[in-house]
Amino acid sequence: MIPFDHVWYLPHDIDVITCPKNGMSSVKRYYYQVWKLYFDEDVAKEQIEFVSHRGGPQNYREQQVWNQCNILNYPFRKRSFKIAIKRDPIARFISAVEYLENRAKIRRRSERDYVPRGDIESVLHKLEKGEIYDVHLMPQSHFMGTRNHYDAIFDMTELTDMFRYITKKIPEARWGPNLNPHYNKMKKTDKKRITDNLSPHDILRIKILYKQDYENGWC
Repeated sequence: MIPFDHVWYLPHDIDVITCPKNGMSSVKRYYYQVWKLYFDEDVAKEQIEFVSHRGGPQNYREQQVWNQCNILNYPFRKRSFKIAIKRDPIARFISAVEYLENRAKIRRRSERDYVPRGDIESVLHKLEKGEIYDVHLMPQSHFMGTRNHYDAIFDMTELTDMFRYITKKIPEARWGPNLNPHYNKMKKTDKKRITDNLSPHDILRIKILYKQDYENGWC
């Protein structure tokens, strides 16, 4: 994941930071709706039609970060109101593994991009050995740092409350955008999920893997 992909610049200097499996699809939809509804800016279209140049930003959102971020407090804007979305590390791990399993394969930029299919022991073992690379499995702390960077923090289960909270901070808001969170739908199958029966030992291993998130309060 490129650095700007987890920050969303909303009107009135509201910066929302998230990460894979922490409501990114919902935030993206809200971000497009807010700019379109209240400011008549079709940033979704801007994103699609953006023309990149060598050495410059690769899309519209990256251009936003290039032009507006405070380089001394990257990726935030100066004097912005900073919001983060957290998630229980166990729930996030389960969601990430099942998402990757459901995709059948993941991008293979190298051998480390492979996630074993059908065997949770292989997933945990390879993570512990550093043999898996995928942004969905990186700690939340990698993307969001520590809690003291933020003015407000919402749990993944509080997305609708967060959207209402943000909308009230936008004076131009006459009505709310779609505040129902979007959840990536898994392909229905009768097959058993590999995370269905995590043992207490498996849970302990996951907690050790994501120790940094527990220490930083992303739980």
